[in-house]
Amino acid sequence: SVQPAWVLIFVLVLLLAGLFTIPPVRAALLEWLQIGAVRIQLPASLPPATATQSQNLPAATVVRNQYPPTPTPLSSVLDVAGETTLLAAQAQVNFPLRLPALPVDLGEPDHVYLQQTEGDMVILVWMRPEEPEQVRMSLHLLGPGAFAWKMQPPEVVEVQMNGERAYWTQGPYYIKVGSGHSWGSVRLVAGHVLIWTEGDLTYRLESDLSLTDAIRVAESLE
Repeated sequence: SVQPAWVLIFVLVLLLAGLFTIPPVRAALLEWLQIGAVRIQLPASLPPATATQSQNLPAATVVRNQYPPTPTPLSSVLDVAGETTLLAAQAQVNFPLRLPALPVDLGEPDHVYLQQTEGDMVILVWMRPEEPEQVRMSLHLLGPGAFAWKMQPPEVVEVQMNGERAYWTQGPYYIKVGSGHSWGSVRLVAGHVLIWTEGDLTYRLESDLSLTDAIRVAESLE
């Protein structure tokens, strides 16, 4: 009957509430953050994420930081599995591969990768024009069913993009490398990552830009 079902639900809620009062259990439940297809494991010492409203950020020209971190050499990009073309990737996925309109000199990606992580994940990579063996920026598009995870980043900041939750973080992440049968902890740019969602898609923008400029790049997708 309906009544026993509600009783069972009530008992389960009480049980979970009781478990949450136990410090080790509560800590285990709180050590993960989830945004779209991305799951972030938090280190025990990481302070609580702080929120920043994107609409409060001043207007800015998209430029790299004065002292950008050292990017990863092209050899790491060549080791990423699933290289294809932009047209071929678009033909194989059922979501639009939107590109940033900023910076204005960005153009189309120099490398495109399509991987299967329970769902389609497309990785777009732009190289530096003045240093063609160095990664300038990468954008990951994770479709329905796809997943990605970051392990204990040193920083996680909650921000707002168009009124929606996003995260500003850093550190390597796991993607398929080599022939595509193994996973590697990869960091294409030793900067920060902006993670946000739009509908059932999840985006990761990896660059050496400031938070202000990374948000403006993310908001320029078209």
